[in-house]
Amino acid sequence: MHEGEHLARIDDRLLDLHIIRSGSFKAYTLDADGREHVRNFFMAGQLIALDAIQGGRYLSNLVAMETSVSCRVSYVALMALLPEMPGLTGYILELMSKAMGASEILAGDYSAEERCAAFITGLAEHFGELGWSPSVFNLVMSRRDIANHLRLAPETVTRIFRRFSKARLIVVKGREVTLLDRKRLDVVASCMGPLSM
Repeated sequence: MHEGEHLARIDDRLLDLHIIRSGSFKAYTLDADGREHVRNFFMAGQLIALDAIQGGRYLSNLVAMETSVSCRVSYVALMALLPEMPGLTGYILELMSKAMGASEILAGDYSAEERCAAFITGLAEHFGELGWSPSVFNLVMSRRDIANHLRLAPETVTRIFRRFSKARLIVVKGREVTLLDRKRLDVVASCMGPLSM
């Protein structure tokens, strides 16, 4: 799929789950006034649409943020495999737990610095788990989308990134982020921990 193409829209029937092989997706909703609310970002290696299992319909619009490839997994076929593969059941429960935990964390009363640090360290951990660089990576999402997801104003995210740069925690060049001092970033994010992707 190319940037801007939708994998699913709210209220579409859940037929398949999707594992992202490359690229990234954004899950969002629109309110009655047409305002967008970013619910989550999904990166390579992640299973998306787990929230559609209850009710059998997608709860968010899923749009590609860049050229992306996903692997469709039949929901019915996957459910049939679970009794034979307890490890798979545990993996899916772990993914659901991780998603719930991240959602609950964002609802907490945390500062803008803590939210931004947790977001950056969460990305670093995800990329590290994939075997990619955990210290130099690209932000495929816009500052506006990051701010929306973190429940902050876009200007606040820009200001915090500048503050982190001045403090020599990170370097930001366009969309590329380089972590200079992961330990200090972890201290800033310590109340939240890395924000799971």
